[in-house]
Amino acid sequence: MPAQWQVRSLLKPKTMDMKAARYDLAVTGTGNAVQIKRQLKIDFVLMDQKFYVPLRSFFPNVKSSDEQQVVLETGGPQRGIEIYDIRI
Repeated sequence: MPAQWQVRSLLKPKTMDMKAARYDLAVTGTGNAVQIKRQLKIDFVLMDQKFYVPLRSFFPNVKSSDEQQVVLETGGPQRGIEIYDIRI
């Protein structure tokens, strides 16, 4: 990021583990740098019908985590707040 920008707020970290599917989101930010680490692991081809309900709730949760926002603040003469969507 440009040197005059600072991190105002970060994404919330999240882990969801269904054994056959796993999602991890970790975010760090210091000064004018943000690092987002996202991992989605799908470890199945076919799944028994009894797992459909948990699986159907898993993917919307992944989507909502991916749509969280990072807020950046500019420190220059036109001080203001810029909001950037993190959509992976």
